Amino acid sequence: MKSDAQLQSEIQAEVNASLPEPGEIGVAVHHGVVTLSGAVDALAQKWRIERAAWSVKGVRAVAEDIAVRSTEAAPTDGEIAEAVATTLEWSEAIDASDVHARVEHGWVTLTGSVRTAPESEAAERLADQVRGVIGVSNRMSVEAPEAVKVESTEDVERWKPVDQEC
Repeated sequence: MKSDAQLQSEIQAEVNASLPEPGEIGVAVHHGVVTLSGAVDALAQKWRIERAAWSVKGVRAVAEDIAVRSTEAAPTDGEIAEAVATTLEWSEAIDASDVHARVEHGWVTLTGSVRTAPESEAAERLADQVRGVIGVSNRMSVEAPEAVKVESTEDVERWKPVDQEC
């Protein structure tokens, strides 16, 4: 097992390699639990840093305390909610008629229902791409599981439940 000092050194090297300007992010390690701190210019950098920390073998958990600096005014929760709703409504990938978005401090919570699991995943991805969104909680239900395509009656027989006595 690696010592905390070894982990810290390896994680710092991985983090620095993922940044345009090394040294912007602090790394602390205690019993394999990593705390990342500092500030970056983009949300994507924040995610790269976290992935870099997780890529080091021996990391047990990651506490991420990285701020995203912004050169322009951040959108309000109302602006984010409107953008998410519009994005979902205009998407051809999902039927958003029963999808609801709640925004609090940039965090989007999706509720309601969609027809399929791929629609649920698409809605989450679309919401996550809206400017100002810091995260998405997907609490949507899926109306019906994916249909199983049956080619022949032989397939039906093979997938019938079998009653067994124990």
